[in-house]
Amino acid sequence: LESFIESLTVVLPFSPVGTMERVVREGTVATASTYAYMFSSLPSCSRTTRLMIYDLHTLQNRFFIKSSTIASLHTAIPLLTQRITNTGVCTVAFPDDGAAKRFK
Repeated sequence: LESFIESLTVVLPFSPVGTMERVVREGTVATASTYAYMFSSLPSCSRTTRLMIYDLHTLQNRFFIKSSTIASLHTAIPLLTQRITNTGVCTVAFPDDGAAKRFK
């Protein structure tokens, strides 16, 4: 398949399957693996396809992506911290204990 795309960058600001990297009950689909397969199947360009993922919940999910796609992890937490500081918010809720540990 010939591609006329010189470079391709995909920005994923939110990963809806961030915690679905493993199956714990028969019949459940590991949707993180499905998403990784989809992004790994992007057409080849003259350069490596770049997948920019923001605030990925489970960091190991980046290793599910294969082929000519390279995942790079980014965070918007410094922007959030600045906004919280500027508005005087005094309480932040985390979805679970792991997130609280990661962002403190």
